[in-house]
Amino acid sequence: MSLNFTVLTCNEALHKEYGFDVEYLTQNDSIKYQQAFWSIVQCQTDNLAPFYEREERRVRNAIKLIKKIVEDLAQEKPQSRDDNKCRLILLVESNVRVTIENLLRFLTQSIERYQQVLRYYDEFHNESIEEEEMELLFSSLTFLDGRKLRRLRSALNSIDARGTLGIAANDTIVCIERERSSKLSRLRKGDSSVISKASIELETRMHKRSNYTSLLESTQECTRGTQNDKSTEKGETSDKKKKKTNVKLLRKFVSTFKRKLST
Repeated sequence: MSLNFTVLTCNEALHKEYGFDVEYLTQNDSIKYQQAFWSIVQCQTDNLAPFYEREERRVRNAIKLIKKIVEDLAQEKPQSRDDNKCRLILLVESNVRVTIENLLRFLTQSIERYQQVLRYYDEFHNESIEEEEMELLFSSLTFLDGRKLRRLRSALNSIDARGTLGIAANDTIVCIERERSSKLSRLRKGDSSVISKASIELETRMHKRSNYTSLLESTQECTRGTQNDKSTEKGETSDKKKKKTNVKLLRKFVSTFKRKLST
């Protein structure tokens, strides 16, 4: 297994990609049609479990690797150890620790965001479903309590890589700064893999957004009933214009991104 471990960042973009998009769900066009609203909520709820399981598995595998490497290094004589490998394992340990904390924060914020959506729904439709829906959420997504992540954090703490290997704190800082400098250098040189990854992530986000929009539009059609041919043709023309605009925006973003990286 590789010692490379990317830190998970908890931000608004992460919630929109894998959690609850509060801004989208609380729009009048999303919330006033109940069937469409709950269909979209279900889609976003279904995104949570695979994302969390993937990240938990990544953290769990990294901890196993850290433990094995630290045990192997501890059996070596201090003077014969690879200092760079010792510093690197501490860097990976730090990244895993930050990722665990950010995952816990993501789960807490997901609960708060879902409550916010439900309260808006209750107010809009003059209902009181928040408590019932929260119970359903916790029963279906048991990992939201964060217990598994806290156990993983305890397992990481028990390894005590720094104490076992006897590495000073300032050595770890030097290693971290070198890693950051390397990534910054790649960005400034316009590394093609970095550009490709950014464009793929943007396309994925736009594709998911388009899926939600299509779901909302199709359910609205069922609720409103059959419309006349003229209005349907206008709707199709409008959808085509939106898709063309999205493609243009994507191309413009990738082009601008490449220019910035090349400077």
